Amino acid sequence: MLNQFASSLTACIIVITIIEMLLPNGKNKKYVTFVSSMLLIIIIINPIITLFNKNLNLDDILKNEEKILATNEYASKMEYAKEKSIKETYQKVLKEDIITRLEENGYIVKNVSVVIDEDTYNPIQMELQIEHDDGDIEKVVIDVSSNQSENIDDLKVKEILNNAYGIKEENVFIGR
Repeated sequence: MLNQFASSLTACIIVITIIEMLLPNGKNKKYVTFVSSMLLIIIIINPIITLFNKNLNLDDILKNEEKILATNEYASKMEYAKEKSIKETYQKVLKEDIITRLEENGYIVKNVSVVIDEDTYNPIQMELQIEHDDGDIEKVVIDVSSNQSENIDDLKVKEILNNAYGIKEENVFIGR
């Protein structure tokens, strides 16, 4: 194939050179030069096109692309499921840890709700229901992003949550 390409190219160049030498200078010479240049370009590009046409099968390319898209979609779904599972597991472990830490300090925790940041998994907001020895249940709301402060009766809960999770004491609100 390479031998045939070299012969064709050489023959074309010789023929074009002879034609241009025989033509008189005039209006038609620029058209003949243009056509002969195009012919030379076609001869140079022809082997490249032939190589691509032998290996080019549109059905195979489309099937390959479909497989790639299906694989990417499956991987994306698996990544989403993994992230969701990690988030749910983290929330569950965080709730259990809060309950354990507060129960170690004499509190009875009735209910825990935690909202975490999707990207950093840091707690954004927590709500707890804590039962006291007298049977009174108090609702504790922890809003990490809030800068408001209220009159807080139970400093121990604030201290436990601050030490365990780094939540500022002024962001823990105990409502009755």
